[in-house]
Amino acid sequence: MRLYICSHQVLKMLIGLLLIVLGIATADSQTATNEINRGWGKAVESFSLSILTAKTNYARGEPIILNILKKNIGKQDVTIMTAAPLALYEIKMTLPDKTPVSLTPEGKRAVDDLKQNLSLGSRVLKPGEAVSADVTLNEFYDLKSKRKYIISVTGKVKKGGDYSPSGEWLDLISNEIEIAVD
Repeated sequence: MRLYICSHQVLKMLIGLLLIVLGIATADSQTATNEINRGWGKAVESFSLSILTAKTNYARGEPIILNILKKNIGKQDVTIMTAAPLALYEIKMTLPDKTPVSLTPEGKRAVDDLKQNLSLGSRVLKPGEAVSADVTLNEFYDLKSKRKYIISVTGKVKKGGDYSPSGEWLDLISNEIEIAVD
């Protein structure tokens, strides 16, 4: 019995380490639960999407963690898909002049790998409940230059909660934030 518990704990630790190495973590973080200072995108169906970073100015090389929060703003339970954040959300990063910021080659490979090896799940969100995901942007984008960046996130939801193959997908767009790397 003791060996099983130890093996289970080691497995959980290895999975957590893998997610950290990939720059991905899902959690109900303190940033996520603090909804007071969050901006929100336009509501679609029963959902609203918000993004936030811990601060707006970062030193070069400092980890920039983007928190993504998807909330059920409806009056009924809703079923959502679950997967690694970069498989569910498209992060749009631009410079202030609207020039897109591209993924690094390593970032592109990681995103492609996640999408090819997609493992979907589902869960029910009660009214007012939210799910949170953190993405370390430096792991996927080259953010070493001293400049400002504009960030937004797009997710997908099924119209009417119809997750059948024929169901219609709708875009769920977050608020927009600006960060600076000094």
